[in-house]
Amino acid sequence: MVVLAWRIPQRNKCTLECRILDETLVYCLRSERCFLLNKTATEIWNACNGQRSIAEIIRCLGQPEDDVMQMIISLWDQGLLEVDQAFQ
Repeated sequence: MVVLAWRIPQRNKCTLECRILDETLVYCLRSERCFLLNKTATEIWNACNGQRSIAEIIRCLGQPEDDVMQMIISLWDQGLLEVDQAFQ
């Protein structure tokens, strides 16, 4: 996972999002699927703004590294995040 730490994730441009209390509903236009992100996933989602590396996101959020990495990979697998080509 350390190998991926310098990569910079950003939200996919083909997503729409709606905040619902402390959760976020994300709709992917490509897959036509909706995803409900809990509070922790929402914090990670918001941090993936194309300006911070994964290592910086982990440091800023203060969440366990494995949890943040797992969520970023899950969001990427669902087509919600974009990361540079080397990640793919």
